Amino acid sequence: MKKGFDVFVGIFSVIGILLFVIPGVYLLFSTSPASLFSAVKDDEFLRAVGVSLSSATLSTLLILLFGTPLAYVLSRSEFPLRGLLENLLELPVAIPHSVAGVAILNFFGRGAFMGKILNLLGFEVYGTLTGIVIAMAFVSAPYFIGSLKEGLRQLPQEYEKISYSLGRGRFYTFFKVLLPMTKGHLLKGLILSWGRAVSEFGAVMVVAYFPMTSTVFVYERLETMGIRATLPYAVLLFLITGFVFLFLRILWGKYAESKGFEG
Repeated sequence: MKKGFDVFVGIFSVIGILLFVIPGVYLLFSTSPASLFSAVKDDEFLRAVGVSLSSATLSTLLILLFGTPLAYVLSRSEFPLRGLLENLLELPVAIPHSVAGVAILNFFGRGAFMGKILNLLGFEVYGTLTGIVIAMAFVSAPYFIGSLKEGLRQLPQEYEKISYSLGRGRFYTFFKVLLPMTKGHLLKGLILSWGRAVSEFGAVMVVAYFPMTSTVFVYERLETMGIRATLPYAVLLFLITGFVFLFLRILWGKYAESKGFEG
């Protein structure tokens, strides 16, 4: 019986590796060094990578700015329809991201109410870097908010009460007590949000085909030049984003280890 179970687990694990691991590894060996060298000199590709990296970073900062207080409210406050709000915040993980792009244009587009406000402030969403940042933030915010919210919920409220009893105000308690004590969850949420943002395609393509991000660039090359011509760019993008994400994960892991909790 034990042997039969081991065979079952082994076979399905191998199939899982073939489905979830090997395609990415195989991609790395699917083009020549000469093709990679030629692709890395492509100015249009480098601009697209720059747009993706900068937009993902800006969207992560946007999430940090507005998602942090929102995570606090959801973790510490009781109010009607809180559960509904939490579910709505998690919806971008599940809905088709082309639909997310349409939703963003419908709310922030030129003719929409919020779009008019943004226009008065000098911002345009459709076909702009601003639109890309908003699209990335919309689809990746749930990862940060969920992580920080969980960290705050695990933190006993006695810490806040002690801080208040010592005469500290709510701003001091929030920034000097709560956030430092949940730094691990905060950092993990930022890393996950950045990784999700930099890989976004559907919402970004709907909101702003140009300026072209790296994901849209690869799609455009695939549609116009075919898979063989696209492979060098795909490999480079895989290496660049993979390196940055793994580097951040390693830093997070070392921080988690130093603090004695699971990374």
